[in-house]
Amino acid sequence: MLQSPHIKSPVSSSTDPWQPCDRARLRLVAQSYEAGQVLPHGKGRSDGLHVIERGLVALSMRHLDGRRQIIFLAGPGDVICRSGEAGLAVDAEVLSPSQIRFHRQDILHHEPALRCQLLEQVRRQHERAMQHVFAIGQREARQRLGWFLASFAPGARELDLPLSRQDIADYLGLTIETVSREFMRLKRLGSIAYGRSGSITILRPDRLHA
Repeated sequence: MLQSPHIKSPVSSSTDPWQPCDRARLRLVAQSYEAGQVLPHGKGRSDGLHVIERGLVALSMRHLDGRRQIIFLAGPGDVICRSGEAGLAVDAEVLSPSQIRFHRQDILHHEPALRCQLLEQVRRQHERAMQHVFAIGQREARQRLGWFLASFAPGARELDLPLSRQDIADYLGLTIETVSREFMRLKRLGSIAYGRSGSITILRPDRLHA
């Protein structure tokens, strides 16, 4: 059984560990993004770290034939490092309305406590990335989709997925037709049900974890 990585890990606003004590210096670098926007590349933006305070962002790369592969889903608290290297074309596409704070490298240099917190978060993200690699290495599509639904919000029975079927396919290394077919199979088996607003209700979490 796969260990479920926490894609969503909301941070309490009253004890937000991602904002340094000197908030005034960082007030102007927090920005809101709408779904469909891409975090900008460019001079200066590679010299620091993005931290997601709200929303969901897909990190993706393109195959030579144009196909997209989502390599990581970043949620609240996650750290995004834009290397700025021309040979590493990684896009960061916003999937749901998001609030993202950019921490400049010069500020991080003077805040060791924040650096330690961000380093620990990067370590947890590395573990999740390894789980993702292991999951898409499974031979059957049903195993990949079951892992995804069980790990997106561990313990939750009601999932409001801000991802399209194509997003899920690109994340799991499947075709959109396969993803749609596996969703229908889970529904026929009574493992999931669809809500009126497009949400998904997990009826049999034991089946997803199996």
